[in-house]
Amino acid sequence: MSRIYLPCVLCLFLAVGCREIPQPSGGWQEVESPTDKDLYSVFALSEDNAWAVGDSGVIIHWDGETWSLVESPTSERLNSVYFVSPDDGWAVGNSGTILHWGGSMWRVEDSPVSVDLNDVQFLSRNDGWAVGDSGIILHCNGQVWRIAYREECDCFKSLWFNNPVEGWAVSTVIWHYYNGLWSIDTTSLTFYGYFFDVNFIENDKGWAVGEWAIDCGQGRGAVYRFDNNEWKFVSMREVAPIQNYWLSVFFISENEGWIAGADDEMAGVEGAENMLHYKDGEWQVINIENYRSIYSIHFSTPNNGWAVGKKGYILRYRR
Repeated sequence: MSRIYLPCVLCLFLAVGCREIPQPSGGWQEVESPTDKDLYSVFALSEDNAWAVGDSGVIIHWDGETWSLVESPTSERLNSVYFVSPDDGWAVGNSGTILHWGGSMWRVEDSPVSVDLNDVQFLSRNDGWAVGDSGIILHCNGQVWRIAYREECDCFKSLWFNNPVEGWAVSTVIWHYYNGLWSIDTTSLTFYGYFFDVNFIENDKGWAVGEWAIDCGQGRGAVYRFDNNEWKFVSMREVAPIQNYWLSVFFISENEGWIAGADDEMAGVEGAENMLHYKDGEWQVINIENYRSIYSIHFSTPNNGWAVGKKGYILRYRR
């Protein structure tokens, strides 16, 4: 899930030359990219099938050996991509753009809105959701997209559905969907900033990341954990004293996950940490050489993951 999310209040292969990037844990490698456009979202179906989308409508595909450009029917920025199966994929972007992959090509779908759409997720072929600016939440029955909810003074950046009756969306606060109703989760109201991404492992285990509006004595990056039916702030001060703001979170299991964010230039903090790795209850900083901002992380299995970001930046994780 997930992608770059700039706050409304501030409105954010194997290929020749692939080189291993030294870091203390895991196996991240930089991979040759076919584009210099910013990549905002990546989705991995398997070790030899992954997709990424980004600026100016760019779409790229990994076939197990290389990333290559795929013909795109739009020039609008694409912010999120999600696949139900190899022949059923969706992408959403600016100006209400919705694209569908039917197995051979991408097509533009009718959209009920013209606002920027920031994230998309499908639970099945006939049950999909998207969120965006102006408090828009859309639902799709597999054929038609409709407005499911609107909170005009808000700006949704990411969403995650655990099952058809329960889901989450993030903005300046965290929203909870249950049995057809959307409401603000009051346990997130201690946060003053913007959430950019949310990710769940199971119904009662989740994470949300973002940026504090002010330092608050905790650095710029914000990490919240959902456990025992409430959202709690997780201090990273001792682990990452000079924090980025965090743009993407993805957990492989309850015991392992990753958080990534802005590079030093984008974060405006010299020497900011690049990536955080959670393993068996402990966090560790992963500083990657020649790091650029990461906007999206996705794993198909615990041993195969991708991260994409600024100016076509692509990292692959293999264990």
